Amino acid sequence: MTQRLLIAAWTVALAAAAASLALVLSSNHEDDPAARAALIVGLGLIFVGCGLVAIVRRPENRIGVLMTIVGFFWFISALAEANGAVFYTIGTALSLLVYGAFAHLILSFPTGRLETPRARLIVILAYLDVTVVQWAWMLTANHIGNSNRPCPDCPDNVFQATSEHWLGSALLNLQRGIGLALIWAAFSVMYRRYRNATPAARRTFAPVVLTSSVTLVLIGAMLVTAWVSADATKVLNWFVLVSFGTVPLAFLVGLLRMRLVRSGILRLIVESPDELSLREAEQGLREALGDPTLRLGYWLDEVQGYVNVRGKPFVIPPDTPTRVTTKIDYADKPIAALMHDRALLEDSEVFEEVLGVVRMGLEKDRGERALRATEIRNSALLEAIPDLMFRISLDGRYVDYRAPSEYDLIESEVIGKTVSQRLPHDLAERIMAAGRRSVDEREVQTFEYELDFGDGVRHFEARTAASGNDEFVLIVRNITDRKVQEQELQASRARIVAAGDEERRRLERNLHDGAQQRLVSL
Repeated sequence: MTQRLLIAAWTVALAAAAASLALVLSSNHEDDPAARAALIVGLGLIFVGCGLVAIVRRPENRIGVLMTIVGFFWFISALAEANGAVFYTIGTALSLLVYGAFAHLILSFPTGRLETPRARLIVILAYLDVTVVQWAWMLTANHIGNSNRPCPDCPDNVFQATSEHWLGSALLNLQRGIGLALIWAAFSVMYRRYRNATPAARRTFAPVVLTSSVTLVLIGAMLVTAWVSADATKVLNWFVLVSFGTVPLAFLVGLLRMRLVRSGILRLIVESPDELSLREAEQGLREALGDPTLRLGYWLDEVQGYVNVRGKPFVIPPDTPTRVTTKIDYADKPIAALMHDRALLEDSEVFEEVLGVVRMGLEKDRGERALRATEIRNSALLEAIPDLMFRISLDGRYVDYRAPSEYDLIESEVIGKTVSQRLPHDLAERIMAAGRRSVDEREVQTFEYELDFGDGVRHFEARTAASGNDEFVLIVRNITDRKVQEQELQASRARIVAAGDEERRRLERNLHDGAQQRLVSL
């Protein structure tokens, strides 16, 4: 329904309310015109207003149209307060239509459609009872008041065709008997549907079922007391009118609950300062949506499938009349799947918004998880490297550093100082020259150096690499042990060569002094 039609409907409702108010306040046969006017006008506006809100919120649902119709029937019933015979008769003939429309409303909730043959039969009989039977009875009665009570001060009934009292009593008793039977049948339909409903559907049904039940009980009590006491019927009629107004308000409670669902999901997934686990997200969705059977499946690229909150495979079954699975995608890529109560689809607009919030939260969570996984892997790689690492700006100042052990730091204070403040001038110049070449040429520079730590000289191998346009990374590895081993190897080789030379000289002496002399003697 367009905005223009909604405005027109509300304008007509206000005009009808004003006309009803005028009719009741000017009535010559109403005992308490102010209270009656307040109830009729109030009920009419409440039903019409709630119906229009429902039409705006759920345009595909007929329940809003039915509520609006009930509201306008309340305005029509005000014609029975008219002082003119014709308008009074028309109002009396149509005054009970609101009860038929009310039965239609509560039995078609929440979709606005009568889903079972039994419900359709009850509604049809209710309309016949308040129209055909009512009109037949009006042919035999005169001076009819509210709820078909006697009213000596009321105008003449222009429909009266006979004064047969027995026929009028029989028709009136038939109407009341049918009404009681239909109330009992409506009770059975409502509570069977409520009992068979899923938990999520029950949360939607509960407010309307409760208020409708109270109204039906009061209507039934009024029909019973009509056989006993006219005064008691009059008192109960006031309670019936008040209870009618609670039904559309109960529907608004359902709409408000969905608003709270939306804000609860938003706070749960998007605005939560702490990281939510998938299990906590699933439990939060269950509580917010009122579906304790909801299950969350999370897509994993590694397995190319969904897993549940415990990391087990999440198998999506075929949809059933009570449970469906809704897949959540982002940029044509699967993110998650929700297996939930079909009743959650009743308010499609709100459910789509909830899915949007879930999609945003899970995509955000997926990005954060991937980032954390990358950070963990990088951190693990860095922790496994025993080297010193320094971030140095091109002006020679230390920006950050990592030292698995401060044993290799010539000074423990690093950040904020310059290279020339911590290292000898010649070494600082070498480091800065290598760093500038790395930034300019985008190539790794390698060199070795040694430092005197007081307790001995240590040897280091350094590499510089660009980490931006104005800084470089210096990676330093202690190679003192390697240098010592190289020196020991060189010394060992020198000793071996010296021993070989000595042995050769010994052999030469032995040959010269021993074998050579004997050969000469021979």
